[in-house]
Amino acid sequence: MQSPEMVRQKNRLPVLCSHAALLAILSYLACGLWGVWQIPAVIFVTHALIDFVKARSGKTGPASFLIDQGAHGVVIALAAGAGAALAPAGPAWVDLLGGWYLKALLVMSGAIACVWMGGYLIGAAVRPMQRRLTEQRRATAPADGPDPAGFTDGGMMIGQLERALIFILTLTGQTAGIGFLIAAKSILRFGEAQDPAQRMEAEYIIIGTLMSFGWGILVSYLTVVFLQQL
Repeated sequence: MQSPEMVRQKNRLPVLCSHAALLAILSYLACGLWGVWQIPAVIFVTHALIDFVKARSGKTGPASFLIDQGAHGVVIALAAGAGAALAPAGPAWVDLLGGWYLKALLVMSGAIACVWMGGYLIGAAVRPMQRRLTEQRRATAPADGPDPAGFTDGGMMIGQLERALIFILTLTGQTAGIGFLIAAKSILRFGEAQDPAQRMEAEYIIIGTLMSFGWGILVSYLTVVFLQQL
């Protein structure tokens, strides 16, 4: 729920407050506990505080990302528990739509964690390798040769699409299709890594691919398990 420009400018108070306010409003609408105003208030204050601390720290690695998301998750869990205590009647959306509303929220949360959160996490993990690979390309590529880097966001979009397909295949019970997806990507990527001189690029591709598939499978199966509990 933020643009890349908002991420870069989050150390500015107006940008930080607008982001936290958007999250607070969406949380209030999603929970359906209209009489519990404390939930959006807590979300607003804590989300702004956590993001402010992260922005001031300047750290962008996977550990920083997981700590940030974990802190937000703890706040949401505590807010959910407090909301259940303050409004024992339950969310208005459940009364209106029944258990389907909770299932829809769970599937939506799983898809966000699988596709987008996985992209940020994997991107942060492989960023040091990506910098080394970029340096190697600049050092070895001829000045008048074609650009070997590909599209600016091509790798990110490929990762998002493959994790989305893994999520859909798992939820529909067609997990055998994941094997065909791995095979198809391996064939398409083979041309980039068949030169022995490109070992660094080959290892970068394999590591990123395995991390992406591993994260997608893990989150997809967890979503299925939680759906079965409902």
